[in-house]
This record gives sequence, structure tokens and C-alpha cells, in this order.
Amino acid sequence: CLLSNLLENAWVHNIRDDRQIWTELRSENDGYLLSISDNGPGMQYQLRFNEMNLKGRNGGLGLYICHALIEKYQGWIEITERIKDQPEQGTTVAIWFPRYEPAIKMYQHSS
Repeated sequence: CLLSNLLENAWVHNIRDDRQIWTELRSENDGYLLSISDNGPGMQYQLRFNEMNLKGRNGGLGLYICHALIEKYQGWIEITERIKDQPEQGTTVAIWFPRYEPAIKMYQHSS
């Protein structure tokens, strides 16, 4: 749900004929950093923060729900310009989430 929402936002809100989406996943600080970038029209600075606030948002619930889910699992989300100081060149949404360590170890039963 989380990833499909972020990918759908990157596609649907891009009005360019040559839509592009880039993803990157890497291990970072005992967790994983996933970045989803697009070449769309970008998001205004204030809108980036308002969309993750239930009262301040201007559109749907997608980014707000993503933000709530990520924080629930001790992660974070950040929305930035894809290219620094060029907001019209697209947006990057980065989410960091901790590595999952199962509380119960599964043991293989040998016959």
C-alpha cells in the first residue's frame, strides 16, 4: 500500500509527456533508505509539509497515510526537490525504515 501510493503519486501527478520515475534502495544506518524520484512539475515547498499533516493537506490522504505508517514503525519520510534549487525538475520522496528483526526465530525441523 505504501509503495504503490508513492509510485502512483509520482506517475499521476506528472503532467509531462515523457514521464520518468527512478527508484533507489540502499542499506543505511541499521535500516533501508528508499528514494522515489520523478521528472514532474515538483511540489511547492510548503505543500511538501502540509500534505503529511491531516489538517494542512490540500489533496488526498495518500502522503498523510504514508507518513503515519512510516512513523509508526520508527522510520521517517522526506520530500525534496529531485535537483537541488530546481523544484520544477521533479520531486524525490525518501523513506527510511529500520531493519526488521523477528522476535521469534524460526528453526528448521529435520526429519
